[in-house]
Amino acid sequence: MARYERPGVEFSVTYDSPTTGLTGTFGVTIIRASDEAVIVPRTTAGIVEAPAGTGLYTYTGITPAVGSYLVIGDDGTATPAGTTAEALIVTTSGLPDLPAGGVGAGPCSLWTSEDAVTACCGGIPDGVDVGYAVQVASALLYELSGRRYSGHCRATVRPQQVFTTCGPRGWWRAGRRPWGCRALDDVILAGYPVREIEEVKLDGVVLDPSAYMLTGGRYLLRTDGSWWPSCQYIELPDSEDGTFSITYTYGADPPLTGRHAAAKLACEVARACDGGDCALPENVSRVVRQGVEVAVDAARALPGGLGLQEVDAFLRAVGPGRRRPAVVSPDSRRYPLVVTAGPAD
Repeated sequence: MARYERPGVEFSVTYDSPTTGLTGTFGVTIIRASDEAVIVPRTTAGIVEAPAGTGLYTYTGITPAVGSYLVIGDDGTATPAGTTAEALIVTTSGLPDLPAGGVGAGPCSLWTSEDAVTACCGGIPDGVDVGYAVQVASALLYELSGRRYSGHCRATVRPQQVFTTCGPRGWWRAGRRPWGCRALDDVILAGYPVREIEEVKLDGVVLDPSAYMLTGGRYLLRTDGSWWPSCQYIELPDSEDGTFSITYTYGADPPLTGRHAAAKLACEVARACDGGDCALPENVSRVVRQGVEVAVDAARALPGGLGLQEVDAFLRAVGPGRRRPAVVSPDSRRYPLVVTAGPAD
């Protein structure tokens, strides 16, 4: 299991060896996980056996720059049996990063900025990672507002029906498309609203934008007198004949009240990260180093809110934060198959 630390701070790793009395012989090497570059050459300094005679050797050192590392301990025998390692992940906050997510995994764009939070807080404890607080506040308000404001997302999809039926315009020819692939008037794109169609590829060729148009915030229509295919050779890359892909951006930005609420909430998260006093209520778990990420009990949070005036006013303004119910069947696919999805920036 990996351990998380901030850069430039003291940390300790304890190794369990079957051999006692190796102080001065037991050594530690730190390498970067991505390319196995040696960051700290093998050293026996800073290693003690405690309690004495137990075979427990503790190394104390300073964390390197942000990145992923292996802290390798060895008993000097240079044999696999005498070597052990622990993963060390160094982040700016000392906690796991909360990346902006794709479809259903969190907002694609953060709701506020570090500068906005600093200006809004009127004082943040030294050493607190404001960026982490921004990520937490954005994720919380995204969930509590019903995942309506995902920000700027990008997706590439491959339209593919599970079952095909005979259409009024007949079948596509074999070799170019699978048998049973009928013509479609439009393609419904997941993610609302669709901001821009960046590229459409049909049979490996980029289609001219004049050949299609977007309507209703999600419906892609042909305007050149032709039709969309309902299926394709999904196992082939979209550079080949018989394939079809659409790359587009989508997602609504949070309103001004939501951005302001996120800045105020991030202030309280930053204070909670420092372990000091903050205005987060009991239905929010406080963030502590090497501890619990901020989480909210949504059932208790609404309609009562979080107890923060700006946050509660925003949530009341946008209405209940419950997601719309949906019925999903394995026998049908309303939206195209998502190949890639994530932040657009």
